[in-house]
Amino acid sequence: MRVRWPGLKILDRYIIGKFLKTYFFAIAMIIVVVVIFDYVEKIDDFTELKAPVKAIVFDYYFNFVPFFINQFSGLFTFIAVIFFTSKMAYQTEIIAMLSGGMSFRRLMWPYFLGALVITIISLVLNLWVIPVTQRTTVEFESKYRKKHRTVRYDPHIYRQVEPGTFVYLRGYTEHARQAQFFALEHYAGGTITQSLEAADVKFDPATKRWTASRYTTREFDSLGTETFAQHRNLDTLINLEVAELGRIAELVETMNIHELNEFLDQQRAKGSDSINLIAVER
Repeated sequence: MRVRWPGLKILDRYIIGKFLKTYFFAIAMIIVVVVIFDYVEKIDDFTELKAPVKAIVFDYYFNFVPFFINQFSGLFTFIAVIFFTSKMAYQTEIIAMLSGGMSFRRLMWPYFLGALVITIISLVLNLWVIPVTQRTTVEFESKYRKKHRTVRYDPHIYRQVEPGTFVYLRGYTEHARQAQFFALEHYAGGTITQSLEAADVKFDPATKRWTASRYTTREFDSLGTETFAQHRNLDTLINLEVAELGRIAELVETMNIHELNEFLDQQRAKGSDSINLIAVER
């Protein structure tokens, strides 16, 4: 069965026009409200850190708008459809269309085109425009806001520090720079060959070392036999810093689709970097 796509006629342009006008009007209204509330919330920081009015308007809020347009796009697409459709129904326009022989499927065609336009706008904003504008926003917040950096730490953190060498951290806390559990595992041919495990491991930012009062080493031979040993006073330097453990939301938000792919490729390539592993028993 051949699918026939209807063309764009006067009635289609009429519905699409109502759809998009209502959508952009609703978005504009909510953006005004959001900007006002955001300014009231941050005015103390702007005043205390002496942010210039020009920077607030053009560097912050001008670049702030695309993010919130994309944020509220789905909700206000729904609101726009409900609003202008109910108005058309109140004015008996939809009854006239259906009485004239238009099928319900044909009536949905301009709705689909309007939604397609909004989808394309949202994709362009999300993949290209917002990452560029967020760079200026993040830079502004770093200068004129006291707390702007959001670092998130997963309860279970896995990192590859070189091919075949993996680090696992559980329960890492930033203020104490301490993890409840630490494991450094080496693999060869998909099989574990040795591991180092410790509880209550601390990171020293001055020396870049991980330390623990007790730790355990395990070695596995080709037959799978395990050699187990316990030690004291772990002092380990590995190719892993605290800055690599958290996920900085602002950093990801400033990357477009191409830069994000490059960033992920760099993280994968980092596995080929050399590792400086020193475990000294005192």
